[in-house]
Amino acid sequence: MDEHSDDEFNNMKLEGEKSVILKINETHEQIIQLLQEKPLETVRLVSRIVHLTLDNNLDIKVCRRSVRALAKHWKNSSYYKKRRFSLEMKFYMHLTTRIIFIRELIDIGEKSFYLNMLPQKLHFYSPNVVKFQKKEYNTAMGIGCNKNGRLGVGSTEEQVDIMTPVNLPNEIKSVNFGANHTIIQLQNLELYGIGKMANFMEGMAGSDEICVTPMKLSFYKQDPAIKTRIIVKEDYTEINDYNMHSSLIIGNADTLRIEKENIRCSGPNWLIDNTRFRKYKNSEVIDSNEVEVDVYDGTKRTINILEDLHWIGKNRKEREMTIFMDGTHVDITKLKCFKWKGSKVFGMIDETIYSGKLLLVPREGEDHQHPDEDVVLMAVMDEVVCLWSFDTFEVSSDGESLIAWSNTPTKQPSPDVNRLDNFRPYESFESFNFQELKNIENFHGHNLLTTFNEICNSFSPRTLGTLYTIAGVPTVTCLIRGMLALIHFLRVDELTGLTEAFVKNVRSDSTLDEAAVKREFDMAMIVGSKIPVLVVKSEYISVERENEMKTTSRDHIFDLMDKVKNLLIKFNSLPLKYRVNRLDTEFGKWIEKILRSCNEGSYEGQNFKNRLIPTDEKYQNNYCIAALKTRIESGDIDGGLERFMIVRVEAVAFVGRHEISPDNPSTGHHRVYWMHTTKFHIKCIDASLLEHIDEEKDVLNLSLVCLDDHSPERFKRLVDSFFVVQNSPFHLSSFEREIDIASATASLPVNETYTVRTLDGIEMKVPKVLFEIFSEFDAARKRNSYVEDTFSLDYSADALKLFLACLLDVRVYYRASIELKMEVYKLAEFVLANHFRDELIRMFLLKAEEKDHAHLGYLMLERPNEMISLIVRHRPDIVFFWKNLPVEQNHLEFIDKLANTIKSDRFNKVGYRMYREIDEPEEPKVEISQEFLLHYICNAKQDSDVIDDFKASLKMLLSKIRQQYNLLKFQS
Repeated sequence: MDEHSDDEFNNMKLEGEKSVILKINETHEQIIQLLQEKPLETVRLVSRIVHLTLDNNLDIKVCRRSVRALAKHWKNSSYYKKRRFSLEMKFYMHLTTRIIFIRELIDIGEKSFYLNMLPQKLHFYSPNVVKFQKKEYNTAMGIGCNKNGRLGVGSTEEQVDIMTPVNLPNEIKSVNFGANHTIIQLQNLELYGIGKMANFMEGMAGSDEICVTPMKLSFYKQDPAIKTRIIVKEDYTEINDYNMHSSLIIGNADTLRIEKENIRCSGPNWLIDNTRFRKYKNSEVIDSNEVEVDVYDGTKRTINILEDLHWIGKNRKEREMTIFMDGTHVDITKLKCFKWKGSKVFGMIDETIYSGKLLLVPREGEDHQHPDEDVVLMAVMDEVVCLWSFDTFEVSSDGESLIAWSNTPTKQPSPDVNRLDNFRPYESFESFNFQELKNIENFHGHNLLTTFNEICNSFSPRTLGTLYTIAGVPTVTCLIRGMLALIHFLRVDELTGLTEAFVKNVRSDSTLDEAAVKREFDMAMIVGSKIPVLVVKSEYISVERENEMKTTSRDHIFDLMDKVKNLLIKFNSLPLKYRVNRLDTEFGKWIEKILRSCNEGSYEGQNFKNRLIPTDEKYQNNYCIAALKTRIESGDIDGGLERFMIVRVEAVAFVGRHEISPDNPSTGHHRVYWMHTTKFHIKCIDASLLEHIDEEKDVLNLSLVCLDDHSPERFKRLVDSFFVVQNSPFHLSSFEREIDIASATASLPVNETYTVRTLDGIEMKVPKVLFEIFSEFDAARKRNSYVEDTFSLDYSADALKLFLACLLDVRVYYRASIELKMEVYKLAEFVLANHFRDELIRMFLLKAEEKDHAHLGYLMLERPNEMISLIVRHRPDIVFFWKNLPVEQNHLEFIDKLANTIKSDRFNKVGYRMYREIDEPEEPKVEISQEFLLHYICNAKQDSDVIDDFKASLKMLLSKIRQQYNLLKFQS
């Protein structure tokens, strides 16, 4: 009975599908007919077919032919007809259909179309429209000619047809194109080279090697005080003012014919030229504004273009250029950026880039007295299709290559880009406020001790408990810095028991070496400026931490005060021979100066509250302690073993430099990082850190470890290693850190390692602790009655090595080959190490190319929701531009799910203006021939259904232009 019912249901389903397909076929025939007569009416019908296909779970092929027919008609349509199509699509075509339509346009070879077809009206009477939001991309992007890889997009293909990322670690200041290479200068003044390396890299003379991603020129560091000019030619790079009064030339400098006496020094493919203002014999160095442009009648004319977008012909009169973008007349004042290279032009408006050419077109009217009066210079441009927004761009001299980037000065710097650059392990200031002290007339030890006691007594015990925040950061700086400086300045010599900085600088003639004491003073202030953070046992989010920090703060300040008092007492008890010629008083002047830097005034009431540091906390998710807790509760492991001892690794990173002044008492921002991990993890990062663990508190504080370093570089490296700070595509592309798990494993006892036999027959020693904590597979394996420490995995040794490294720093996954990435992901799935699965998918997706669509298809089957969300957020180009989608079946369902996610993630509601076919400037100053506009923007033969509407719009525009023109003529 059940089988019979199933058969009946299947038959009914087949009959239903046949009925729907028949209806779709009839509608398709109607579309083909309407495309010849009333093509605008096909938009709703095409959308209806896609709806029917989607609702009945039919293959995308069923609706694709109708969408393709519309796309072919679009490709051959005039500007005006495309605008009218776009308006119809806003009202009557849902996003899924529009995405399919764009895919078909690309498939039939249409390279330029405008994404304003993506906005959608909420409903017919709504005053608002939901607009596709172009988000800022996190790095530059390039398109066009990629000769010798000069775009820096990571490809050797000669032509790049879609905007492709150019990964750089900072925002761009300038892009300098050459025929075979490109030099990019960043906002931090670093230089990066791309393309033929012999033209910009030292020691590459005669080499044909190229680099296809930006390479840092480490030999160059610009002096901010010197304005540098970078000149990029076919076979060399010149950095003008490389040093004061000199230029560095890398590559083949023979064409410059530099005299030998002007060459300061040289190498195999470089030289430094002493001639600062050398004049170039090569006229190409200075861009000429003289260009040859096409005329509407097939001839050519030479004109001059000015920076303000006016042009000058033979009659030497200045005339304004007219800009048309996708057939729309655009107000020049709305242009954000405009460049021309010969007759090729590029412009930007509303964060969208356009490209095209210059054309002289006929002017309305007759009886012109001069040849240049019969034409108007028009820039004819089409949209460069891209799903991201930019602030500016640069174009190569031949107009074939373009790099665009975002660099808005008012925009906050991306926290993922250069956050680490300004990190320091301690609170430090370089400006000192030496206030006057009362009741101190001479500088002998007794008076100095009395003054310090008065400073100490100005603090109540309650106040001392609040001089550090809950993060262990000082809320006051001058007092703590001054006491630390005094402790260093008044240190006692171990052999003599006397004040070392004083007694060793007393000369034989009983005079004081003031210069040496000044050096001691300066060093003391530097040492005092390194104000350490405080460490307590309680967690950052625990209730007990605040009280524990208050107690620790009070004890710490009391301890510093006691040390200073004892040192001042030591100084006051110096032998008589050091008091000759008032030596002690002369030295006491320097002590008094440090005491004056301690005087921060009142710490009670509102003034004290203003001095609290605004804490900018960053919590780093870490799965070690959660996974360990689960394993212990399940009885899978013995939590009492040494290898499972958890250490809290923490760091307080101080950001930037802030001056101390009475008008600005706040001391700046800091970031707090912490995580819980094992000693094995710490050993893999840096084995020397193990001796810095506070065994009583089970804490490793990186700020204290690096407190006495001469530079913050080790601190920044350690913070990034433990807390994965630099995790954006900027840094992933250049991430090269090695994690030496093998060496750390070799030092483990035999009973703390597993032996794993890999698929390629290699036996590897691996640390038990990583499998025991992170692998549910290992936990399940141990639940058997007898478990050996040797087992097999059907994965390669390379995959196992990378998997173990990913457990400690997932960024090592990014640069692996796509095949190795896929194997590591499957290995992680097999051993049930799921805590970092989302990061693996994100890094897989960020670097994926269309040839990897089959691998992405596997991830789509495994994690469909995560993949769709990540594609919309990071790689929407996949659904718009990839011919091969990462799904084997149900392409339409995949596109529909992405479209629904795009609606919520990439669309914003904005006010809807009345649609205008030609968006004229407010004050038109040019007059283009109506007949030419009718031919250029509209096609009288194909557009018979809309030609009357176009003529009416054109008549209205030209009437306004003519009125303005006559007014200007009358006024003149």
